[in-house]
Amino acid sequence: MVMNNELKLPFHIGNAIRERLVERQLTVPQFARRLGVSEQMAHYILNSKDVKIGRLWQLSETLNFNFFTLISKERAIENPEQEETTLLKQEIEGLHQQIHDMETKIETLRESLRLIGGKS
Repeated sequence: MVMNNELKLPFHIGNAIRERLVERQLTVPQFARRLGVSEQMAHYILNSKDVKIGRLWQLSETLNFNFFTLISKERAIENPEQEETTLLKQEIEGLHQQIHDMETKIETLRESLRLIGGKS
C-alpha cells in the first residue's frame, strides 16, 4: 500500500479535499494560505489521486478533518487494533487447546507405562 512514502488511496484524495473546502466555504487561495503552499501547489493537490502520508496528515490538520478515517471506512477497517486483538485471542485459545491435548496424551502415556509395569 505504501511505496516511496506515497499512499495509494482507495479514493481520489483531491475530490475528498474539494468536498471539505465546499463544506468550510474555503476558496483555493484560502486553502493554499492555510496549507502554506502556492496556489499552483494547491491545485496540484486538488487534482491528485494519491498523496504522501505526511501531506495527508498536514491536510487533516489544516482542514480539521481526519482523512485517515476515509481510508479505514473504504477498506472496511473499523478498529484494526481490535481486529488484531481478536485474532491473537483466537490464536491463544488454539494454543491452550494444543496444550490441553498434549497434557491428555502425556497422562495416557503415563497410564500406559504404569499398566505395563513401568514407572510414571
